[in-house]
Amino acid sequence: MGSKIYISGPLSSIPNSAELMPLYGAVADACRSRGHNVFLPHDIKGSHESPAEVFDRDFFALSAADILIAFVGLPSSGVGAELGIAFMLQKRIIALWHLEQAPSRFLLGLLGFAGASQIQYDTIETCASAVGQLLSAQES
Repeated sequence: MGSKIYISGPLSSIPNSAELMPLYGAVADACRSRGHNVFLPHDIKGSHESPAEVFDRDFFALSAADILIAFVGLPSSGVGAELGIAFMLQKRIIALWHLEQAPSRFLLGLLGFAGASQIQYDTIETCASAVGQLLSAQES
């Protein structure tokens, strides 16, 4: 049986966030194709939920997850909060960012301290492939 994976990425904090949906979806598909159960908050449609409802739903899903996959190349308070929660809950963390992006030094320090896997990518395909290979390698 596969792991429970929570995928975190910027959504409301950046312009044109819809352009990132194919990237998030490709990584989710790479996880699912290897038998993992994926929670991708971006798949939940609509903005009818209150902030408290969003927090409750996402905190529960993150707490139940084995792994957090986080897109960390663009500033996002939500992703930062999810990383902090995952770190405190001692979840396995996989951090992703585009080669042209630069996560903060504090975040890179946290990732190093947490023993997180770190993947830099240049295309959607290389990102999804690298995540899939990492998950496969760590299962064997």
